[in-house]
Amino acid sequence: MPALPMTTALTRKKTDPTLRRALARAATHSGTGQNVIDGLKRVENWLNERGSAAWIASSVLGFIFFWPLGMIILFYWLFFRRKDASNALTAPAATAHNSASSNNIAFESYKQETIARLADEQDQFESFLDRLRAARDKQEFDHFLDQRADAARDAYSSEDYDDEDSEDGNIAVVLKEHGKS
Repeated sequence: MPALPMTTALTRKKTDPTLRRALARAATHSGTGQNVIDGLKRVENWLNERGSAAWIASSVLGFIFFWPLGMIILFYWLFFRRKDASNALTAPAATAHNSASSNNIAFESYKQETIARLADEQDQFESFLDRLRAARDKQEFDHFLDQRADAARDAYSSEDYDDEDSEDGNIAVVLKEHGKS
């Protein structure tokens, strides 16, 4: 390719629209690092749209290729990311569930009645479970006391003690256990 004279290159530079736009962009952003900041903002928005999984994946890739980059991404994600940016998978479900109104009065009244009925049924069921647990605990405790009483009766009936000296047989058993008659 033959070399163009300097004047031809200058005139071409002034007339080429693509080159003019690139020069204008470079002149507006020269020395400010605005292109880098804009690029980082685009990357952040892209990661926020895809949720936490994208942030974790980018952090892992950063650790694999250059560990300080992985640390920077991880710390940015944990401490400096906007808190209003939520996971793209859960955000639509959360907003649909918490919607204020469907603009249908009949449906809204039905929905409120159903929610109230379900809350009441849940309270009744929880109180039923509490009563059931209390009854089971009482039954287990009563069974424990019966076993303990049976064991005590068996222990007292198997011992030979003299009932003639005292009016109460239990006192004689206690005295025999301690070696006194």
